[in-house]
Amino acid sequence: MSVKDHSKIEELIKDFLKQLYHKLIVHIRCIKIKQ
Repeated sequence: MSVKDHSKIEELIKDFLKQLYHKLIVHIRCIKIKQ
């Protein structure tokens, strides 16, 4: 595995975590609004 491939995977992981984090925040806001 080359360094370039590794950095590409890191970028994918970062993007995935950002999306996950965003969904979590939206979900938490929805829960707070419902209460």
